[in-house]
Parts: sequence; structure tokens; C-alpha cells
Amino acid sequence: MVKRVVISTLIAVALLAGPGTQVWAALTGPNEGAGQARVIRWIDGDTVVTDAGKVRLVGIDTPEKGRCGYDAARKVSERVAPAGTTVDLALPDVAENDRHGRMLRYVDTGRADVGAVQVEAGAWARYDSRDGYRSHPNQREYRLMDREHRNYCGTAHP
Repeated sequence: MVKRVVISTLIAVALLAGPGTQVWAALTGPNEGAGQARVIRWIDGDTVVTDAGKVRLVGIDTPEKGRCGYDAARKVSERVAPAGTTVDLALPDVAENDRHGRMLRYVDTGRADVGAVQVEAGAWARYDSRDGYRSHPNQREYRLMDREHRNYCGTAHP
């Protein structure tokens, strides 16, 4: 009986702390592919070079270099997680890497999910089960935020 109460209490504490916190990680165990990395530089709004390698934000699409919105999207990521910032890299239940060899991860500063901030700023929520890829845990949240705004260039989403 006591063991059941202790386990229930630990689960409640983990749920209250929430994903991305040290309490959550300590009580729920390591996420395969998760870890910390230091930001070296942002290539664009959804790809970051870290000391662990290149990382592509899961479920997010920002403009590529030379496209409308590229500078704005990159600056959003640089503001949220500037060079030198230590970030948490979480691998949801998706492929480990994309076709370009970049790690697919959620990137979180402990204060903000960079992907969610990007969607709020104008990025598209894409590359999920609605686009022929695997669903990911933040898909619903990202898609709901995505419907509430226009993209970086004020045009309709693809």
C-alpha cells in the first residue's frame, strides 16, 4: 500500500513539473535521444548547429535563405536561444534524423519551446501526420497555434 502511494505521489509530482524539467526527467527516466547541447548558431529559423550536431525542429517549417521571412524567422530563434545557450533536445516518437542527416528534436531552453515560439511568430506547423509524416506529441498544439495567425510574409499557408 505504501509503495503504491509513493509511486502515485511521484507520478503526480512529475505531471505537475511537466516535460522539460529536471523533476520530470528524474522521475520519468531518460528520453531516448534526449540530451543537452550548446547552441553554436542558427542556420535559419528551424535548423540550429549545436555542439551535438545539426538539429531540425520537429513539426516546424520556416522560410529558407533567400525567401521572404528568412531573416525574421532566424532572428526569432536567435532571440529565444542565442549562441552559447544550453538547450534540451527531446526526441519525440519520430524518425531520429531527417533526409539531410539532421537530428529531429524539440529544442527547449527551459523557458520556451523554440518550435512553439516559431509558430506563434509566423512559422508553419508542418511535417506531421497531416503531411504524410509521423504524428508527434506537440502536433495538435502547433496546429492550433498555426490557425490563429498568418505566416511571416502575410500569405496563406501552403
